Amino acid sequence: MHIVNGTTVDAAWTDTILIGDGVAWQTHLQGASVQKVGGTYIPNANSGRFPSITKLRLGMVDGTSVDIELQEVSNQATWNTGTQFALDTAIADIQGWLL
Repeated sequence: MHIVNGTTVDAAWTDTILIGDGVAWQTHLQGASVQKVGGTYIPNANSGRFPSITKLRLGMVDGTSVDIELQEVSNQATWNTGTQFALDTAIADIQGWLL
């Protein structure tokens, strides 16, 4: 999975997050639709494919949410290490992209 600031794909896509495979962008999230950016870090959870859990949660204005396991993100090297630092970095980056 890839997550990018929209402006890296198209200069007109400001205040936008793109989620996809790096070629096709299945999800376009605009800043106005995102109410909250947060996450959960659980070390040594041994759940699923990874030893820890680093979930990024984008709370949407309509009450839904988008959850992303950061260890599945292959294009953001500082996000996918399975640590609290990785989660904090992803949250800060996303918040910066949405300003």
